[in-house]
Amino acid sequence: MINYNIKHIGLQVTQEDLSTFYVAIMGLKFLSDFKIPAKEAERIFGIAEEVKVIYATSEEIDFELFVSKSKSLSFNHICIETKGNELIKKITSQNLYKVSIREKQDRANTYFLSDSNNNIFEIKPI
Repeated sequence: MINYNIKHIGLQVTQEDLSTFYVAIMGLKFLSDFKIPAKEAERIFGIAEEVKVIYATSEEIDFELFVSKSKSLSFNHICIETKGNELIKKITSQNLYKVSIREKQDRANTYFLSDSNNNIFEIKPI
């Protein structure tokens, strides 16, 4: 049995919705932000644009909010944390599904796995 937990949910949002929807209605608190370069965004999500990402929390659920004007393509994904390396071994040993690896200098690599409907799962080892 593979052991994992949901780490965060990634959603594509508009700039206009940040304060009116995600803060005012959903009650999220913004914790930090970063940018994903266009080449990396294209490799992982198939979207060739630099994108600002805001990490936010509702105290129970963490979110990555991808601020984008595009509505035809999506940065939506679910991130799960996994203990041990059984899931990582399965991901890297198969050739049935698209796998992208985001290499990290100071932490373990992050793996992005897409199913045949392009549902994206970000896998983070704990």
